[in-house]
Amino acid sequence: MNSDKDSPTLENNQNIEYENYFDLIKLEHRLKKNKTKLNYFKNQLIRIFFIIVFYYFSSKMSGYLAFLEAFPNKFKILNFQFFTGILVLILLSNLWGSIVGSIGGLIGELIYQFISIHFIIWPHLLIITLIGFMSGLIKYNKDTFIRKLYIMRFFYIIIITMFASLLLLLIFTFIYIKDFSFDINSPAGSIVLFNNIQFLISFIISCMFLSPLIILAIDRFLKFSSNQFGNIYLIPFTHHTIYDSDHAIPIYIGGYNFFVCTRCTGMIIGIIIGLFIQSVLKLGFYIDMDPNLVFLLTLLSPIPGIIDWGVQKLGFIKSNDYKRILTGILVGMAIHFLTLMDPKDIRAPILLITYFSIFVFLIIFSSKFKK
Repeated sequence: MNSDKDSPTLENNQNIEYENYFDLIKLEHRLKKNKTKLNYFKNQLIRIFFIIVFYYFSSKMSGYLAFLEAFPNKFKILNFQFFTGILVLILLSNLWGSIVGSIGGLIGELIYQFISIHFIIWPHLLIITLIGFMSGLIKYNKDTFIRKLYIMRFFYIIIITMFASLLLLLIFTFIYIKDFSFDINSPAGSIVLFNNIQFLISFIISCMFLSPLIILAIDRFLKFSSNQFGNIYLIPFTHHTIYDSDHAIPIYIGGYNFFVCTRCTGMIIGIIIGLFIQSVLKLGFYIDMDPNLVFLLTLLSPIPGIIDWGVQKLGFIKSNDYKRILTGILVGMAIHFLTLMDPKDIRAPILLITYFSIFVFLIIFSSKFKK
């Protein structure tokens, strides 16, 4: 009787092992497709892009360059501001490495200075590049960062980076402020004191303490979400079964492969690109996009994505990563441009209803077509 009771359990276990083995083969096949030199270069460019835009937008929210209002002709005391931009740069550099962090930080800082203060202060480009590079020296890895306490080495590097940046800031202060004096009662002396205290306190709070804690939280999430092989395939992020894992791309994070939907990733990138373009045009060049141009972009941008997704849904062709990402970017940009249209413009709801109807029609028709 025991054998009769045990046999279904054994059979179920064998089925589970077979399914897990099949899932593993599917994911390994997907990972091999992502290990080409072209894909590596593509992934690095995507990482640099994310560092640029996230650094730019997070700096716009609170900024680290607020104290630059004191250089060189504006003597204005500001409130303390936490370094959200530098915090984001440190986190992403630690996850993705020194080269990506330094390049993304440099370009992001260059754009931020141009948009915010409309002139370039090269010493601060050097400081941000240094922070991005140093933060990636002890790169996050699932096997060493927590288990072997590499997080402490990361913490020490952040401390060294803080004092090196502060020293560079003092040196550049001597260059930028003429008739410099250590007298805190003088305008120049009080500004220098204020700027350096602000830099020190903000860096300590937002970088030295928050960055290791956030990295630790990320590590816990990745660890509990992954299987024994370090693959993270969650339906909320992929909304595709493992049988359709070719629709998802793996993002490599310190030994983990985090799968996300390819086209949806492109859409998110497209929304960010649209927002970034609008911010640069409006704040950097004081240009508002023409409503007719916005409508035209909103009308035309989704068409390649609908065609690519539609013919794939109907089973005529099989798309690939590059088509999905590029068409997703266009759809994402269209979504952002749609938000720029005047709510009173009747073309906006008509356009939205039309594309939504096409989307629903393709879903219904494809299910009947496949039957």
